[in-house]
Amino acid sequence: MFKKNSILLAILILIISIFSGCSADANVETVHKKAVKVDELKLINKKDYLHYIGTIDSKDLVKYGFKSSGKIQNIYIKKGDNIKKGQALAKLDLVDLNLQAKGSLAKLNAAKADLKKANEALNYISNYYNDMEKLHQNGAISDDSFDKVKLEYENTKETYNKATEQINGLEADYTFKNNLLKDGTIYSTVNGTVVETPFKEGELIQTGYPCVVVRSKTQVINVGLSQKDVDNIKIGTKANILINDEKCEGIVTNIAQAPDKSTRTYNAEVQIKDKSFRLGMIGKVDFYMGNKNGIWIPISSMMSDGQDYVYVINDDRALKRTVLIGDSFENLVEIKEGLNEGDLLVIEGMKNLKDGYSVSISEN
Repeated sequence: MFKKNSILLAILILIISIFSGCSADANVETVHKKAVKVDELKLINKKDYLHYIGTIDSKDLVKYGFKSSGKIQNIYIKKGDNIKKGQALAKLDLVDLNLQAKGSLAKLNAAKADLKKANEALNYISNYYNDMEKLHQNGAISDDSFDKVKLEYENTKETYNKATEQINGLEADYTFKNNLLKDGTIYSTVNGTVVETPFKEGELIQTGYPCVVVRSKTQVINVGLSQKDVDNIKIGTKANILINDEKCEGIVTNIAQAPDKSTRTYNAEVQIKDKSFRLGMIGKVDFYMGNKNGIWIPISSMMSDGQDYVYVINDDRALKRTVLIGDSFENLVEIKEGLNEGDLLVIEGMKNLKDGYSVSISEN
């Protein structure tokens, strides 16, 4: 009897174990069935940019000097002054330059008077020579008489040519000295700020030495382009600039032909439109490269365990996909590898998933 009861007890325990195991499996499946929301991926056409960091600088640092040496009579500005294009900056003592220009003009006028006389003489002898030539051809005058007329004509013509050459030289000399007189006053060629005035009024200054240094108001942001990108960015390429959360537009105005020796990058000047920033500020520069199709997903759907990944749904199961990301735009990120058009991307509930979990898809 005891033996029969033991057998019944063993059978009962086995049955309970079987049902308990089935119940556990059912619970596991229930635990793994997670509710998620998905989005079917489509190709999106978006603007394509190359992203760089740049530094604000002035487009021009202009050094103004005189074209002749002399004594500085006036300096009209001081360091730190804001100046406008066409404003007078400094002036030489023009007494000597005035005398030189007047002396050159007097010589030019005298030479013009001589040229006028030489021209009159040449006209007279030319007519006389033509008449004598006809008479000589008809045998009315001797060879000796005609040779004398011819010699006089040639001498008069040579005198006229020399007077003409002298006029050309004196005109060039007067133009040069008159320009020196005009250049005795320096005018700004840009709107800007005075950076330095190395000389004082009354001091002597040599030709070409900087008398006033001006930084122009036009600003650029300098960017070091990589060898990979330098051929893709051209003069005239547009750019979006972001500095201290302030947006503005720019355009590429210059690209260096040789790379920087230390960084091996090619400096590009991006002229800033309608904005002004402090020199030396750092900003983000995005060069517009046109539009392209791509897969873009919400940044919030991204996960990372040292590698970037997302979850997609296939046959009601979550599949982990490692992805390679590209550009970002607002709350979206470009996926360069790992996802395809038509994939069902998990956009909500992914934090509770693991690879292979069963899911139930909620309505979006």
